[in-house]
Amino acid sequence: MYPLDIELAAGTFDALSVANWQRSKKASNAGSAPKPVPRPSKIEAKRGHARDQLIERGRALLRRQRPRPRPPGH
Repeated sequence: MYPLDIELAAGTFDALSVANWQRSKKASNAGSAPKPVPRPSKIEAKRGHARDQLIERGRALLRRQRPRPRPPGH
């Protein structure tokens, strides 16, 4: 098991990812459901770099999910 802050951060990123997917047009296709953020390995967690790596993975996920700007008038 990972430290609590790592589990909470990963769970938060997963929940945000699913919430954004549910509100998208892709939600009608169950196969397009987002995959969970990869958890760091147990070795990474023991070395103490796991939280930084998880935060960076979550930020990358959120950058990919930002809505595209709508053209003016829509």
